[in-house]
Amino acid sequence: MNNPKDWLSPQKAAQLLMISPITLRQWASSGKIKAATTPGGHRRFLKSDVLALAEANVDIFTGQDDALMQDTKKVLIVDDDVDFNAMLHFELSLQYEGWQFETALDGFDAGLKVAEWHPTILLLDLFLPGCHGDKVCHQIRSNPEFRRLRIIGMTGDTGEYAVSRFLDAGADEVLQKPFKMKRLFELLEE
Repeated sequence: MNNPKDWLSPQKAAQLLMISPITLRQWASSGKIKAATTPGGHRRFLKSDVLALAEANVDIFTGQDDALMQDTKKVLIVDDDVDFNAMLHFELSLQYEGWQFETALDGFDAGLKVAEWHPTILLLDLFLPGCHGDKVCHQIRSNPEFRRLRIIGMTGDTGEYAVSRFLDAGADEVLQKPFKMKRLFELLEE
């Protein structure tokens, strides 16, 4: 049996690989990295396996080649309703196992995460503290670096004005809450 110091928690292993624990879990499920399961049902990773993966795929972890994750979409969910945010994250994680997800609770954090994380899809609520979603959308659209980012606005306001605010700011699509998850899935798969 290996020394306990040879094993890493998912958080430590993900940190070494410069990926999220969710991505690490997905890689373990798909066999891209070996994982052991503790009697309590927790995953553990051999430090040597993690380092070997990092060494074998240096280009991936330096951002030069995304070979392991070519088809992976990165979805940023932005909503100040913590429960709604968590529910969306949960539902989307179940539906799209190979995708990566991040969340933000306000417009400022959304802007930072877009700049740092470079999502491929942004689910953006209209009424956010600090900076409304249409302003965030406008700022993102004014930066050519993010012209390919797909922006799906979300609003609890049932009036057409809310929808037009988002579309005028550059959103690709707007969902009015409450919406059916099936409709969101259709939009994400377009």
